[in-house]
Amino acid sequence: MKTKILMCYPEHFDVNYIINPWMEENINKVNRECAIQQWKNLYGQIKKRADVELINPVDGLPDMVFTANGALCIQNKKTALFGEFANKERKDEKQHFMEWFRQHDWNVVDIPVLFEGAGECLKDASDQYWYGYGFRGTEDTANILHEYLSNLHQLKLVNPDFYHLDTCFCPLTNGEVLYYSKAFDKKSNQLIKDVLHEKAISVSDEDAYKFACNAVCIENTIIVNEMSNSLKSLLWYRTYNVICTPLTEFLKSGGGAKCLTLQLQ
Repeated sequence: MKTKILMCYPEHFDVNYIINPWMEENINKVNRECAIQQWKNLYGQIKKRADVELINPVDGLPDMVFTANGALCIQNKKTALFGEFANKERKDEKQHFMEWFRQHDWNVVDIPVLFEGAGECLKDASDQYWYGYGFRGTEDTANILHEYLSNLHQLKLVNPDFYHLDTCFCPLTNGEVLYYSKAFDKKSNQLIKDVLHEKAISVSDEDAYKFACNAVCIENTIIVNEMSNSLKSLLWYRTYNVICTPLTEFLKSGGGAKCLTLQLQ
């Protein structure tokens, strides 16, 4: 089955409030033309390898472009889980995402907890789910997710620069996972190693801050903002092809390739 991804054109993208550390020095510093071109380049790379659906951008919701946070898609059940955004600036996005999923015949489930969709919860190649909490979600969220997801592992995020799981943890199609150890507490790091063994690939500080873990992986192609040559070589050895497409304007808001996409199937 061909991969299908939801994206949102960055017509209204900007940094005009602060809800994560990446935004702090970047208020009103987004180059809109550059952001649009960077988004189009990412869209083009994904479109070559997957079907892409679009949700309409909404004026006043600059972060709606980060569709990963819109929902968690349980693809085999065509069910989309929605929680509450942690910050008031993003709360109004929810109604627009829910309406899009309803119009496209998904089962829409609203869960009464802080939860920011596929930014917080990711599925690996073994159909295990990983949920990250600490900044945009809580342990209470995991209790509800257990009702919908089997094989759910919980990871505690402790570094505010990596406030969503998808900024520091990236499942790849052959079973490997890229992760940044300094984003997690000691117990979570041990859990990653215990479950994934040699499939767990720890990235450097340099790669973490290039958002190398915030990548889109389609079959054996990894599409990402930037990545060191050493990590590219390691992934090439494991049969992956890495495509770097700069997303520097979106990093000003704390998002990269994965944040700009939501996998539907």
